[in-house]
Amino acid sequence: MGTDAFKQLVLARIVEPTSKADTIRVLADLGVRSPSLRTIWRTLARSIAEDWRTQLAAAALRHVTAGGALTVVMYDVTTLYFEAENEDALRKVGMSTERRVDPQILVGLLVDATGFPLQVHSFAGNRGETTTLLPVLNRFRERHGHADVVVVADAGMLSAANLNALREAGFDFIVGPRTGSAPRDLADHYQRHGTYLRDGQTVETTRTIGSGSAARTRRLVWQYSSKRRRRDNITLNKQIDRAQDIADGRRRPKKDRFVSLGEQPGVNWDAVEKARSYLGLKGYVTSISADTLSGEAVVAAYHDLFRVEESFANGQKRPAGPAHVPPRA
Repeated sequence: MGTDAFKQLVLARIVEPTSKADTIRVLADLGVRSPSLRTIWRTLARSIAEDWRTQLAAAALRHVTAGGALTVVMYDVTTLYFEAENEDALRKVGMSTERRVDPQILVGLLVDATGFPLQVHSFAGNRGETTTLLPVLNRFRERHGHADVVVVADAGMLSAANLNALREAGFDFIVGPRTGSAPRDLADHYQRHGTYLRDGQTVETTRTIGSGSAARTRRLVWQYSSKRRRRDNITLNKQIDRAQDIADGRRRPKKDRFVSLGEQPGVNWDAVEKARSYLGLKGYVTSISADTLSGEAVVAAYHDLFRVEESFANGQKRPAGPAHVPPRA
């Protein structure tokens, strides 16, 4: 599988993510003889015709299972934006945390517990992130046969439809929910045991996720961390300061937390006190029973999710040129 030209393209992409045409310059800077642009295009066409992607995915799976079966996979999504004026079938203006209006694509990455990439998929930029998870997992299963794995994902993947679809497809999951529901979820525990939690303690609860026929009761593991509480408290105080600046007329209101808007902006102290009540807490929704996986093990599995972000960070970080559109899975 592959050619020397393809290996040079991969090398250039690792060194400096850029357009195909600019790859020639990157290789020249490295002192490597570059294929011509015509050869580059011919090589990429061949990679699609001969389905090198599937062969690479199989090699990746062989690598991660050399020491034992694959039991946990982690998934996350990032966006790549394009400095292009017009949209096309893949590059679309979509949801952007940076409030960009440039065309973008979504990139979904599936990795093992160490962060080693297993599969990468591209989706249209206006697609909802939650709708990308199951297609990636199903494609993974199609390529490698039945995959009996636990899927770990962040709160962006938490929706009743997603969780139900995962279970119907035979996948177990660990997903991090928003923490704002902590007081409600832990109300019974607080009433019976008080609000004190020791560092590292986990508390088991359940929550009904979804409504109507989609409603399911899910296992929820909450963990308290004193380190997380200190970090959360610093963030909270900064948010209060910004809200106070708005209330005092020193800043214009944007989408700031704890700001009550009306005739006169003010600090929403009720919301502040509610936020203080769950400092240091983080929850994890899972389909795995406590008999199979303890609360501590659920938390430990989720904490490896940062490895997906590490894999993204080692990839493209700069705007993609008009010539760079990843092939669909």
